[in-house]
Parts: sequence; C-alpha cells; structure tokens
Amino acid sequence: MERLIEKYDYVNCTDDTKLAFEAELKNLNKDELAEKLVLSDLKNIINVFIKKICVPEYAEKVSRNSAGRCMAICTCQCICRITEKSIENGRIPQSDGHDCLLDLYLAIIRAGPGTAHYEVMEKIEKTTEMKEFLRNLKGEKLKEMALAVKDQKYIKEDMDMESYTRLLNSYMPRIPNAFAKGREDARDPAVWTVFLDLYLFYLLHTGDVPDELHGAVNSCASTFSNLYDRNPYKGYPDLKVIGQHMQKISTFITSVFPRGSQLKQAKKYVGNFTTMESDQIEALWPDLMTLLKSISLPPKVKEIYPMVESFKSLFEKLGDKVIEKNHKIFECWIETVSTVLEKIEDASLLDKVISRMIYDLNKKYKPARGDEMYWFPLVKAMWLVPTKEMQYNVKNILNDTKFKRMWNWKENIHQAKEMIANVEKVELPTEGDDWDQRDVNSECGKAVKELIKMLKIQKLEHYIMPDIGRMSMTHMEKGTVLSNSMVTQYSREMDFQKCTEIIPEIAKRLEPLVKNVDYPWADGWCSGNCIELFKCLIEPYKSSGDIPNEVNQVVIRILEFCMEDDREMIHIEDGRQTIWGVLIQISIMFIAKHCNGGTGQVCIPILKGLMKFRHADEEFLRSACKNNMQIVGNLCPEVCANFFGSLLDWYIEEPSMDLMQIFHRIIEINPDALKNRMDEFLDACKEDRGTYIMQIQVFYGLSNKHPEMITEKVVELLMDNHYGDGNIRIQVLMAMEKATKVNPKVFEKYMDTLMADDTKPQEQHFVNGILVNVAKTIERFRDPVFKYLMGVLKVAKDDTQLTSTLIGLQDLCGIYGPEMFGPHKEYLVQRRDTEEITTIKGQFSALVDQIEGRSLETVAQDVKETQEDVEQIDQRVTGTEVAVVGLTTRVDKHDENIQELGEGLDTVTKRVDLTEKDIEETKIKVEEVNMKTMTNAPRWSRDLTKIMNPQTEHDWRLLAQRFGYSNDDIRAWASQHDPCMAVLSEWYATHKTREANYAVLTALQEMNRMDGAAIVENAMKAVADVVENEEVDYPSPPPVFLSYQWGHQDEVKLICNHLQMAGYECWMDIGQMGGGDKLFEKIDNGIRGAKVIICCVSEKYAQSPNCNREVNLSVSLGKPMIPLLNGENGFFQRAGEETDDNRIWPVAKFQEMLMQLNCYGILPDETLIDDMYKDWWIPVQEMIVIDKTKRKQNQSQSKQKEVQEQEKKCPEVFISYQWGKQKEIMALYQRLTEFGLSCWMDIYQMGGGDSLYQKIDSGVRGCKVVLTCITQKYSLSANCRREVSLADAVKKPIIPLLLEKMDWPPSGPMSMVFTQLLFINFYRDEKVQMNWTGTKFDELTQKIGVHIPVNISKEENKDKKSEEDSQNSNQLIDNNKSENIDDEKKLAKQNTIPRPVSFENSRYEGGSQPTENKPSPVIQPKPFTNTNAESSPTKQKIEQQQKRIQNPEKTQSPENKNKPQEQKSKSCTVL
Repeated sequence: MERLIEKYDYVNCTDDTKLAFEAELKNLNKDELAEKLVLSDLKNIINVFIKKICVPEYAEKVSRNSAGRCMAICTCQCICRITEKSIENGRIPQSDGHDCLLDLYLAIIRAGPGTAHYEVMEKIEKTTEMKEFLRNLKGEKLKEMALAVKDQKYIKEDMDMESYTRLLNSYMPRIPNAFAKGREDARDPAVWTVFLDLYLFYLLHTGDVPDELHGAVNSCASTFSNLYDRNPYKGYPDLKVIGQHMQKISTFITSVFPRGSQLKQAKKYVGNFTTMESDQIEALWPDLMTLLKSISLPPKVKEIYPMVESFKSLFEKLGDKVIEKNHKIFECWIETVSTVLEKIEDASLLDKVISRMIYDLNKKYKPARGDEMYWFPLVKAMWLVPTKEMQYNVKNILNDTKFKRMWNWKENIHQAKEMIANVEKVELPTEGDDWDQRDVNSECGKAVKELIKMLKIQKLEHYIMPDIGRMSMTHMEKGTVLSNSMVTQYSREMDFQKCTEIIPEIAKRLEPLVKNVDYPWADGWCSGNCIELFKCLIEPYKSSGDIPNEVNQVVIRILEFCMEDDREMIHIEDGRQTIWGVLIQISIMFIAKHCNGGTGQVCIPILKGLMKFRHADEEFLRSACKNNMQIVGNLCPEVCANFFGSLLDWYIEEPSMDLMQIFHRIIEINPDALKNRMDEFLDACKEDRGTYIMQIQVFYGLSNKHPEMITEKVVELLMDNHYGDGNIRIQVLMAMEKATKVNPKVFEKYMDTLMADDTKPQEQHFVNGILVNVAKTIERFRDPVFKYLMGVLKVAKDDTQLTSTLIGLQDLCGIYGPEMFGPHKEYLVQRRDTEEITTIKGQFSALVDQIEGRSLETVAQDVKETQEDVEQIDQRVTGTEVAVVGLTTRVDKHDENIQELGEGLDTVTKRVDLTEKDIEETKIKVEEVNMKTMTNAPRWSRDLTKIMNPQTEHDWRLLAQRFGYSNDDIRAWASQHDPCMAVLSEWYATHKTREANYAVLTALQEMNRMDGAAIVENAMKAVADVVENEEVDYPSPPPVFLSYQWGHQDEVKLICNHLQMAGYECWMDIGQMGGGDKLFEKIDNGIRGAKVIICCVSEKYAQSPNCNREVNLSVSLGKPMIPLLNGENGFFQRAGEETDDNRIWPVAKFQEMLMQLNCYGILPDETLIDDMYKDWWIPVQEMIVIDKTKRKQNQSQSKQKEVQEQEKKCPEVFISYQWGKQKEIMALYQRLTEFGLSCWMDIYQMGGGDSLYQKIDSGVRGCKVVLTCITQKYSLSANCRREVSLADAVKKPIIPLLLEKMDWPPSGPMSMVFTQLLFINFYRDEKVQMNWTGTKFDELTQKIGVHIPVNISKEENKDKKSEEDSQNSNQLIDNNKSENIDDEKKLAKQNTIPRPVSFENSRYEGGSQPTENKPSPVIQPKPFTNTNAESSPTKQKIEQQQKRIQNPEKTQSPENKNKPQEQKSKSCTVL
C-alpha cells in the first residue's frame, strides 16, 4: 500500500494515470492486508498519503473534477476500509485507529484545506464511529483540533470566485460541525474555553479571506454560538478571558474597521457582551465602558454605529439594586458618556443610545448628594448636541423630581451659568419644516424653562437672567423661525426685576430687530418673543424715575418706527396684527408707568404719533390712541391738554364716551382750544346721546372756571337735551345758576319754561338764583319772577325752599323797591306772626322790615342776628346739593379711584407675576373641574373651543358638518353657552377616544384650521411618551390584502382559498386576528405590508366606514388596487360560464385577476400552487362570433330614464377648483348664474351629513361642461386630479381657465388630459378674477355656449353691440369662425384621448373649507337670444353645433345609421 501511494503523483496525474492507479488499487487484496496490518504500518501508510496530498501544490492545482482528486478519494476510502477491518479483527485498537485517522484529518485541515480536500475529509468522517470520536474530543486532542483550525489558509485555486464561494459556503462549516455540533458537554469549562477561542477566531479571521467568503466564515462561527443559545459569553465563568476578548474585538474594530458582513458579524459579538448575565455585566462594567468609548470615537463611527447601539439596553440587564450597591458603575458610565460626547465628531449618533440608557438608569438609580458633580459635565455636554432626543433628555433630567434635591444650586449657580452659555453656543437647526428640526429647538427651550423654574423656587433666578437675556438675543438675531421657537418656550419666565442692569443692553440689541422689516415677524413665535422682551424693558422698574434715559429713548424710537406711515399693521394673509401693531397697543404700559411717576412729558413724542391713528381703519389702533389718551388725561391732564384741540376734532368726527371723560379734566387747563370749535362741539354733543351725563360734567367745569363761555347755544343744548332728565336736572341748574351771574341774557329764552315746571325742594335754590339773576338785569321779568316767588312762598312747606324763596324776594325788593309787594304785605306780616320756626320767622321779619323801609342799621342788625341761621341754611343747602348731585359725586369718586389706581400701579406691577400665576392656576383648576363634571371631551378641547366658537367662515358649525351632524343638531347646539364644547362632548361620547382624536385632527386640517390642528397635534404628542409603544412581532404580511364587507365573507373566503391555490398568500381579517389583537393596528400593518389591494366592492362595501378607511389608507400609500365588483354584471358567472365545482366566477375573470397580480410584480409561491392552477397563464382558445344584425343595448329604458332625470336635476356647469381661490370662484359662480346657467360648486351643494365624494361624482356625471380653474395648488391636489380624470373618463367637455402664471400643460398626471386643450388666460389681470368681465370672459361664455344655451342680458348685449360697432365687423366674423372651428377641434380631441388617473394627496390640504349650506340656485336655462336683428355666422355655427349635440342621430348620414355601434371593453377587472 505504501509503495502504491508513493508510486503515483497525485498533483500532476492524468486520466491514464488515474486508470492505472485504480486498476492496481482494485487488485490489492485489502482483506489480506488488514489481516497482516499493524499500527506502525497504518501510520506509515497515512504519513505517505499526507506527504502526497497535504502539500500546497495539491491544494492549488487539484480541482474537484481532476484525476488527482479521484485518486485521493480512492486512497482515503481504502485506508479507512483497512483501518475498519483491522479494528474489527483486533489487529489495531479502536482508539489507535481513530488517532491515526485524526492525524490525517488534522493534516488535511492544516494544508488548506482546498476544495479537493473536503471530500477526502468527508470519507474520514464516515468511517465507523469516527463521527462520535470527533464530537467527543477533549483535552489535548481538542486543543490540537483548535490549533489545526486556526492554521487554515486561504488557497487561491484556479476557478472563478462565484463557484469557489459557493463550494466553500457548503464545505467550510463541515469542519466545526464535525467536532462541535450537538455536543452535550459544550458547557464544560475546558471545552467552553476552546470553543470560545474558536468563536473569536472566526471573527478575527474574516480579515484574512476575501469578502465573498465572509458568509462561510460566519457560518462556522454560528456553529459555536448555537451551542450557547447564540451567546457563547453568557454565563462563561472566566471573566478575565471575556475581558481579553473585548480588547481584541475593540482592536479589530478600530484597526481593521469592519465592512459589509464583517460589520454585521462584529455587531453580534458586541451584542453578546451587552446581553450577558447581570453579574457578568457588573463585574466587567469597566471593560464594557472602555469598549463603548473605543468604538464611539473612530472617525468613521457613523458606519459602525449599529455596534454602539448594542449598549442602549445595558442598564436594563443589571439588577434593581446593583447601582445602589456599586456606585462605581454609575460613575464609570457617566464619565465615559461625558468624554464621548465631548470628543465625538457627530454626537447625534448617540441620541437613541444615551436616551435609552438614561431612561433605564432612572429606574434603578437614586441620586445622592455629591452626584451633581458627575451630572453637571454630562448635562452641559448633552446641551451642546443639537438633536431632539438629546435636548429632550436634558429637559427630563432637569424636570425629574428625584434629581431636584441633588443639584444644590446655591453652591453651584456657576454651573447653571455655564449651562446657559452652552445653550448660546449650540448650533440648533435654523431651517427646515421637518418636525424633528422644530422639536430640537422646542425641547431645548423647554429645558431652559425647567432650569429657570427650579431657580425661581429657590429665589436664585436673577443670577442667570442676564445670561438668559443675552442668550435669547443671540438666538433671535439668527433671524429664523426655528431659532425663535426655542426662545418662545421660556420667554414668559424671563424677569429682570432684580437685574435691571442688563436691560439697556437688551434694548440696544432688540431695536435693530424690530426695525428689520425682513425679519419673519409673521410667525407667532418671532412676534411673541419680541413682545415679551419689549415688556421686559418697562415692567422691571418700580417707577418711571428708575428707567434709564437710554432705555426711554430706545422705547420711544421703537414706537416711533412702528407708527411710521408706511408700516403695515395687519397681515394680509390672515388679518392678524403685525408686530408693530401689537407694540403700539402695549405702549400703554410705558405711558402709564411715566404718568404714574409724574414724568408724562417723556411720552409726548409717542402721543403725537398715536394721534395719527385716530382716523385709522383698524379699530385696535383707534382704541390704542383712546386708551393712552385716557390714561394721560386722568393721570397727567397738563400733558393731555396739549392735545385738546386734536381730541376735540376727533370727538366732533367720532363722538365717544372715552374722549368725553378726558375733556372735563383738561377743559379747565386749556379752554382756548374750545372757543373756536364751540359750535361744532355742541353739534356733536347733540348727536351723541351716549355721553350726555359726561357732557354735564364738562359744562359744569366750564361754568366754574370760565362762566363767560356758557353761551346761548350751550344753554340751548343743556335745556333741550339734558334738563328733561330728572336725574341730572339739578346739575344743569347748578351750571346755569353760575352762568347767569355773568351773562343772564343767555337764559332769557327759557325763563317761562323754568317757572312753569314743577320744582323739587332741593332744586329750588338754584331755580330761584337763575330767575333772580335774570330778573335783576331784564326788567320785563320782574313781575313774572315776583309772582312766581310769591306763589312758591304760599305753597312751599320745606324749610330750604322757603328760605331760598325769601332770599330771592329780598333781592328783588332791594333792586325794584317795596312798591312791588303792595297787597302782599299783609300776607307776609301774617306769615311772620304765625311762623313757629325761628329761622323762617326771622326771614319773614327781615323781608317785612325791608318793605316797611326800616333803617339799614336795623336791617343790618337783624341780618347779623340771623347770620348764623343763614349760614346753617347755607350748609343745609350745600349738604342737599351734595346729596342731590349723586352722579357728580360718583364721577368724582370714579376720578379719585382712577387716581388711586394710578398711584398704586407700581404696587400692582410688583405683584402682577404672582397674580397672573394664580389666575392661570385657577383657570387650570376650573377647567379641570369643568372637564371632569361637564364634558366627555379631552382637556385640550377648552383651548380648541376658544378659537372655534367665534363666528368665522370656518368655525364650529363646519366642524359639526364634517362630523356628519344635521342642521337641526347644529341649531340645538347654537343655543348653548359653549356650542363647540357641546359638539365635541357629543362626538367623544359616541366614539372611541383614539378614533375621535384622529377624526378631529383630520377635519381641522381639511378645514385649513391649522391653529386648531396644532392644538390637537401638540396634545397628542404630549402624551406620546406616557406608555411605551407595544412591540408587536407580526409575521411578514402577505402580499395580497383582501378588503371586503362581512356580508360577503363566504364569497371572499372562497376567493382567498383559490388565490392561495394559485400561489398567492392573502391577508384576510378572519385569518389574521387573534385574541386581544388591535383591529385597526392589524389592518394598518396588513395594508402597509401588502403589495396590492383587492377590493371586493358592493353597495354595503361602499357604505361601510371601515371599508372606506381601508381604501383611503391604500390610496394615500399609493398601493395598487384591483376592484372586484360583486353584482349582477360583476365577478360572477353568467349563462355559459358555469364550472363543475363551487367556484362562483368565470375562469377567464379569475385568470384576468391573476394576470393583473403578475403585472404588479407579485410572483406566486411555487410551493403553494395547486394542480388546478398550474400553467394558468396559457390562454384557452375560444371561438368569438360577432352577430352584426343585433346591437347590444347599453342600458334599459328605465335606466336611461333614471339617468336623464338625474341629469335634469344636476347643474349644467361643474366648477372644479382648489380652495385657495374660493373667493374668486364664488364670484365666477355668481356671474355665471346671472347668465341663467345652473352651476355646481361644492360649498353650495354640501349639506349636513352629505358625502363629499358622492356629491362630486354625481355633479361631474350630471353636468354638461366642466370648468377647470387651474393654479399651482390645483395641479398638485389629488381630489382635483380625480375630478379631472372622472370628467375625462365620462367624456365631459373640459374648458381650462388658467388663473396663475405657470407652464402649460401643468406637470404631473393632469398633463395628459390638458395637453390637447387650449386654456383661457385669466392670470394677466387679477381684477378680472373678481368681476369676471372683458374679452376673456366673453370667450368663456362662447365656449360654454357650444354645449349649453347661454342667456345674455340686454345691458351686456348693448355693451357688446357698441363694441362691435366700433370695430371692423368683417374681421370679427372671421375671428369668430376660426374660434368656433378651433373649439370643435378641441372638443373632438378631448373626447378621444385616453388619460391616466392618479391618486395622491388630498385636495383640501392647502385650502379653506366652506362654512355655509346654501341651496344651489338652480335656474332653468333660457334659449340663446340676441338683441341684434341679424344672425351672425358665429351664431349660426353655435346653433348648428348645439343641434348636433342635442340630436346626434339626426346629424348622422344614412350610412352611419346603418352601421352597428361598436363598444370598447375596458382592461380592468370588474368587481
């Protein structure tokens, strides 16, 4: 045997050599040899054989199909057979024989092995009990096997790499499988150590072999990992070995830098380390952190990030008490993460890892005093990472209750300042509409807010407020919306009351921002931040004297800029106030501060600017002017007096109570302003009945200081308009009494009126004073006044009335003498004698003495004696006056209260923050109580109702309509205090909360109420992290999703079974749903994972909300859909199509559906195909015979009648538009209806509970012509595309109206429809889009007239006639001919060109929603008439075209009538 092996060359042999070798080997008596063989002989044979095949030349040159391979296999078979015979006959012990074969086996492994070696090794393994021998290797033999495996080499053989890779993928795993697979002693420490070493070797060995062989190497490694539940390190006792492996893997990752499958395999190894037992992880924690640091800092860390991600669940593996017992774990981790965040190039890669680790750490970690020194570096480093996750973690750390005691801010306030410095440095996103970019800024701002709130509790916020102010200005100076969104989160928390030294710096930096008209002030975040900072320039100061002059000047310059003539005060887009308008409104804070402090003169420049707005169109500007002037008038009337003239002009133009309240304080200071405007002022007062009480105050004040200005017109105003009111009559008399002392003639006209009226006792003093003042000057009133006084004297019973009357008689007696008393003397003497009241008796005595002519000394003595009584009477009169003029007193008290309010404004300012906080907390509590007791709606519904209740075009009524409620329901809710809340309460009471939330959000988005949609979205995001999302391990969804209504479940189950027999797995709810499964989540995953949706359509299917949801989700995801029509003419058998089994559809239809599945790229699973559906794609030959003598009727007479009735009901013109042009299209609608055309426009067709798509479908099908109002948004709207596609499919004439400048045809799916059509250009003059007149509109009516008779009014015909007379009539006729010919060509083309249909985004995403349900003004069309007597060629052409359309059969030639009509069949499956 030895000589035979040595004789032949296994490397360079030929086929002849192989035949000769096989012949000699065959002649060898193997049984005889086995009988004589001893152990040394066997070893010699094997050694000789090793020298022949275990050489590099053999591995490189001998291929699988070579003669040398066959010779080697035959030789190995012979050796194995001899060995088996020798063991059987006892010549060689079994262990020795196996050892010899093992030596051969190991030698072959060390030699390569090459592809030709593996079959030789297979022969050895098949030797009797050799497999068991290899699987039981232990000790030194197992180590020898491991060393041999490690000596494997990559042999470059002469074959293509693909074939070589395929062979080695099969051969290489055989070696480890031979001695490791299925071993029961794998967890023996000695065996485990060897296997663990080999497991690591296969990872490190991947760098020595080509990339194509990595899969084979990984399969070898899997042999060992499978022995230990895929993690060989889990439970391994020698931790030192695991630490060494970590170091080797770390070196491998950072030096070799794995790629492709290497990277995937390296991730498994790192994952094994992070999923070990808890005690292993605890013991090896420093090594794990070293590994984390080493793989996180390479330059290409982004490519090996999957390995870093393996560490995110590390804390979860630890026991609950491990961190408490071993604090070093926390210290080591936080030092590692802080270092990595500081040094890593792109820290955003660690978002999820650090977030998860912090989340798991918080569950098992209790902060201790001193831990803050570890957290501060980490938080500061995290704040420099501009990602959503990192900023969110900073906020959570600062907001976590168990952390708040740890920070010790009093000793670490410098750490807070350094945190704010990092916020100022961080490069947050400044552009983009992605929510993650917005959330980065939002979360960063929320984190700052949490820091401020913590410091406020400890009264330390003033230490960082200057830094926050500077940081806020830095981000606002970036000039982007996203930068401002960060500042918005904490802007209300800023308070510079204890650090006013920073305010001048902020004022200087804020001024250029306000003056920058290109700043995005239209955004609420930007304007809100500016407003809060502007308030911070004023509120922190206790009094106006504390405000530095530089701050005053900045505020004044800002407000003067805001009040410039070219400044816009209203956003044109939505009518909101601009930032400049808001700053003007809150200028009252600055003015009130200075007026209270007595420095109102500083505000004069602002007041001058404000006075310009007294004629402004915006009500808020006029109110700002009034309110500021009212403050100044009450607190600093001397300043307001400078503007008295302008205020008078304003009142004369627009009388108001606010202005009149100012006048009574400043009229005494600057009466000259009234002199030249008195007549106009009086006229305004006559018209202004709302301020007549305040008018008395003004004129009373004028009579006090300047009674000479009370003219006859003033008296006329007071007597005609005010005297008749008994409540204020005494005030009128008081003013007149003072005025008649200076100019009694002004009251001459009203003497008779005054004497004729009944006078109250408290009024008598002033009445007598007026009468006596006039009678003293005008003699003709002497007797009437005397008579009046005597009459009062005789009937008066009140002491005050008697006293004032006697004094008046004394005055008359002194002027006109005692003669006038005549016969009345006896009466006076009698009254004197009988009067019991001493005071009154004295008054009568004095009057009688004066009549009888006693000396003046006596009279003086009497007067002196009664002087005290008179003074008492005066006091009583005065007291009565005070009591009577209650209104005056109340007004004075009101003025005093205003003054007191002004004096206490500083005190109120100090407490305003606390008050606002208390109010907000109270509101929240009240709303919580209301929400708990009054409604089923969520907590955020209160915010939504505040913006939806005010009556607008898209308010709560439209929301209720979108929910499907009727008009009666809406009327019932309108009577409630909060109608929107009533709607939401009803909605949430009858729906699941999750479904109701999404319905509300969708409705608000479709209504273009983005303010309300933002409230709902924010509320849903706020609770997104309340619980973790369930990780549902679904199997991969089938490629076909069956959507159906359960009324057809049996039929659909049959379809499903046959589709599976054809090789297509199907998703059907009854086969997918399990106990406790979430229905909508299952359906959602099924649709998203499917490649095509089969819709089993029926009437019930179309009415089912769940089926509609499935269709809408499929459309929005762009899934291919195959509809199966369940009906009389649908996917079911008809006569002649029956089958022998239970199938209910024709075979051809089912094959057609299978072909469609194949067209969508869905290949059948051959393992599922039943014999019935093998070779189903081979068509069946059939004979088709067309009977030309019969014409198939498309519809029955009843169906045709129904369609005709429906067309009669439908409007003639369908207006297709995008809601961004709603106002213009409403004007077009009104214009066309004036011509007698009935038009379809969605806002006039929709009612409560109507289906939008059903209405649109019937409108398109029933109209006679479609007007497409094309804009950029129109071309992108999915619903608009559906309308155009439907109109094209049902062959409706389409007239395009181009309303915006854009390329023609518009890009996208609509281009195929519009390519052959000519548009009417309306975009050159936008005014035409509001009035719809001119030549282009005439062109539109002509095109409509081709299809529908148009009634043109007489006035328009006259205008047209005058235009026609002024132009060349012949040229006009020719033009009209050419236009009509072109119209006919367009009509012919648009009715013959096939066009595709596309389903994408919703039409109403960018547009507004209708708010009213108006009845469609359907007007019966009138025949086309023209006032011109002559019939133009254009008119004749139109009439001919109308006849052809209305009576197509009459226009056909006899030949055409006899031809049978042919119908085209569609290539879609009918459901």
